[in-house]
Amino acid sequence: MNQVFPLLFPDREDEALGGVTYAPSVAARDALDSQAVTCHPSVGRDDRTEAAQLVELVRQAQRDDPQGTVAVLVRARTHLKEILPALRAAGLRFRAQEIDSLAERPVARDLLALTRALLHPADRIAHLAVLRAPWCGLSLTDLHVLSGETPDATMAELLRQPQRLMGLSADGRNRLERVSAVLSQTMAQRGRVSLRVLVEGAWLALGGPGCLDAAGLLDADAVLGLLDKLDQGGDLLPFEALAEKLGKLYAAADPLADESLQIMTIHKAKGLEFDTVILPGLGRRPRAEDAALMRWLDLPETGLLLAPLAPLGSESRDGIYDAIGRIEKQKGDLELARVLYVAATRAKKRLHLLGYARPVGEEECRPESGSFLEKLWPAVADEFLSTERNVVEPKDGQKRESLLQRLPGDWQLPAMPAGYQEAAPDVLKPSSVARQAEETILLRATEEGRHIGTVIHQWLESIARDGLAAWPVERLNGEQALWTLRLGQLGIAASRLDSAADKVLQALQQTLQGKRGRWLLAEHEQAECELALSGMVDGQLVHAIIDRTFVDEGVRWIIDYKTSVPVKQDRQAFLIAEGEKYRGQIAIYRRLLEEMEPSRKVCTALYFPLIDGWYELSP
Repeated sequence: MNQVFPLLFPDREDEALGGVTYAPSVAARDALDSQAVTCHPSVGRDDRTEAAQLVELVRQAQRDDPQGTVAVLVRARTHLKEILPALRAAGLRFRAQEIDSLAERPVARDLLALTRALLHPADRIAHLAVLRAPWCGLSLTDLHVLSGETPDATMAELLRQPQRLMGLSADGRNRLERVSAVLSQTMAQRGRVSLRVLVEGAWLALGGPGCLDAAGLLDADAVLGLLDKLDQGGDLLPFEALAEKLGKLYAAADPLADESLQIMTIHKAKGLEFDTVILPGLGRRPRAEDAALMRWLDLPETGLLLAPLAPLGSESRDGIYDAIGRIEKQKGDLELARVLYVAATRAKKRLHLLGYARPVGEEECRPESGSFLEKLWPAVADEFLSTERNVVEPKDGQKRESLLQRLPGDWQLPAMPAGYQEAAPDVLKPSSVARQAEETILLRATEEGRHIGTVIHQWLESIARDGLAAWPVERLNGEQALWTLRLGQLGIAASRLDSAADKVLQALQQTLQGKRGRWLLAEHEQAECELALSGMVDGQLVHAIIDRTFVDEGVRWIIDYKTSVPVKQDRQAFLIAEGEKYRGQIAIYRRLLEEMEPSRKVCTALYFPLIDGWYELSP
């Protein structure tokens, strides 16, 4: 460290450029028996080979130090395009937060293809993707027989041509018959159910969950949740909007992975340490940025400098614009050195440097301009120049070996567990008719209470997000027509709407007028409403939606709203009974958040807005 980084940092502080001098490092641990910093040079870019090399380094680190931690740190998420598949193919579980784009995950692409096929029967590409997906897995030969010579025919038209079906393999016909039946039944439900119910029902019937691991199930749930948000009466916003929103989401972290192997950007690694750190992609140059329409710079001595881009077609250049560009490049170079320093100092024991140099002639090689390797070149050039000339030239048409993953050809949807649906009685006696009528009334009351609770939850979320200042109690009178409309949309009978709306008003008034309710909805640190979490609890994948959570005076609070009220019990007995009833549910919430924040104290409670009731649950 003390030999290389002094060359990367300026000799003196420079406030305008953000330059800082290097402070020599002092070793806090004894020297290792083997080399602490290892450079793995290559001449010519081959991301796949570098990924394979990284996999071996991870395995070696885990063999040498089974209890140690390994981190793969990258400058940009795009540097992981070959690395993540290589790690998965090697069976190496890793923890990665906000790294893997959800849009790039196979389950997301498969669900989007299924959505397109269900909503747009003439979308041939979507139908072919559905037939190629793991739940069907038609071979390329069968797909060509089915659709290769008729580019204008829809899939429904092709499936009505017996000669085409007879041309398929026996396995292909069996697979197509099962999948076609599911798609046909699902399309008949379009417009009758919500978009999520439509797509998720088809996905379940096709066997989609059987093709996924725990992380894949979380990813599928995220995609289905997005479809739910974009639902427009069983249809969808333009697919471009769906793709844009999906591109902003990240795939779920593997819930079965521990912290022994972590993947993250260098920026996310600030403040963390790992026994072994691997830095791949050091030879890659950053993406070139387009010329800015306007450049500006605020200097301590001269104040604000501002210059526009020269007009299109102009032969002259603006001197101030170019000068600011050169200053920004200097600032970028200094920032690059600091980022590289952060990456290198995350290692407690061993640091591995992976990168390629660009071949120049027969004997020379050089780093790419703007790369990390360019910064390190004075220290590692000899290793690159002395390495064997094994320049990798990409081959035309070279593709990663791919195995078709699919369900078995004879797969069938599992039968429902015995006793799940009881048969109707052969004879209805008067007593059973009366009991059924009573049960129907109770069912309606239960559903009505659930719908009232849904609306109360929605308005409490709005109040918390807008802030208490925006919600004086008087505002509720103007909102009543809105939640009455919402209650009707949820299915409450017209004769019951006024009574249901009054309960919503009562709950919101109690909350806004109560000291506890106002504290719950006030602005807090790390506050969230309707927070969706998923994770492994006792070996089972669980999903949870937490009504309200925040940090107050260093304590993480988890609050679950309950819209039940005491009927024949006194208030305290009712609260105790409800607390015991929901203790298991709240314990799951606690465990999920304790996993995320192991060092923070967590408190849990139930809040009853209809009576401004409060009950804390001990661990």
